[in-house]
Amino acid sequence: MMTGRNDRAEIFARLKAAQDGRLKAPHPGGMTPPKSAATKGKAMVTHFINKAIAQYATVTELDRFADVPGFMSDWLRGQNLPKEFVLAPILSGLDWAKETTITPRPGAATTADTVGVSLAYGAAAETGTVMMISGHHTPTTLNFVPDVEVIVLSKKDISAGMEGCWEKLRAYKTQNPMPRAVNFVTGPSRTADVEATMVLGAHGPRRLHIVLVDETSPWPKST
Repeated sequence: MMTGRNDRAEIFARLKAAQDGRLKAPHPGGMTPPKSAATKGKAMVTHFINKAIAQYATVTELDRFADVPGFMSDWLRGQNLPKEFVLAPILSGLDWAKETTITPRPGAATTADTVGVSLAYGAAAETGTVMMISGHHTPTTLNFVPDVEVIVLSKKDISAGMEGCWEKLRAYKTQNPMPRAVNFVTGPSRTADVEATMVLGAHGPRRLHIVLVDETSPWPKST
């Protein structure tokens, strides 16, 4: 009969060793191929855009991440939205100071925030879905609390399907702790549970705008 702390520690050590071996085992790819033939390049990006729009999102394409502050200034004004918004800290390194008509606040979202801006870690073209990971760089509250969510996404981070998103997350884990939360966002929050009538903003943002950027995203190698 096992008793004492040493026995307990031995049990947990065995469980951890078994788990480590399973996590390091090879993961075969392509077991569920994406239904779309658009699996790379411009065709894949176009497919992502079409799928995102079909899920009630709106999309803008930019050349550089440096263009994001200017876009936000124009977009907020054009949508008649407040100039103040909450910003994922990972994007605070952009030159926001040059846009004097807007006021970004880096940090987590609160109920006082109407607009939130965050950075996606990946996306699946097959469904028009973006993958958001939690952390001090990208607080999870940005995905649920503001009424309007703007997600910035590098085109280079788009995968053909969901399997590619998980492969990116495994690569992230090699240099970082696993995120406490991974959220997949497909269009704005909505439900048709009551009388089959579509209602936006049921469990989160009622509007989703995706900003696609040609450049590599500013994700640090280690967070």
